[in-house]
Amino acid sequence: MPSNSSAMKQLFCLSKPQLTVEHLPDLTDKIIIVTGSNTGLGKEITQALYSKNARVYMMTRSEIKTKEAIESVKTNNPSSKGDFHYIHLDLSNLITMKSSVDQFLQRKQTLHLLYNNVGVGYAEKDSKT
Repeated sequence: MPSNSSAMKQLFCLSKPQLTVEHLPDLTDKIIIVTGSNTGLGKEITQALYSKNARVYMMTRSEIKTKEAIESVKTNNPSSKGDFHYIHLDLSNLITMKSSVDQFLQRKQTLHLLYNNVGVGYAEKDSKT
C-alpha cells in the first residue's frame, strides 16, 4: 500500500511522471496491435508507439475515424519511420471477431505487443460480449 505522501503526490500530481514516451526504446520492426485505437487513450498509445517507429495495427469499428486518427498521428510525428494498418474489429460481434484475427494472421506477422484498449461504454439489457 502506498504511503500517504505517495498517495497525495499522485492525487495532486505534485511529482513528475516516472515513465513517459521519452523512456520508450526505438520500436523499429516491432509489430503492435492496439484495439480501440482511434480515440482517447487508445489513440494516445498509438501516437506514442508510432513516434518510436512501430508498425501499428489499429483494430477498431470505424474505418473513417481510424483514417482520421492516422492522419492526425502522422501530422504530429512527421519524422517517424513507423507505419499503420487498419483492421476492422467489433468486439460486440463474436462472428466477425474471428475474421479480424484471420486478417492479421494472413499477413504472417509476429506480434510483439498487444494493447487491449477496448471497453464497453454501454450495454443493452441481458447483452453478452
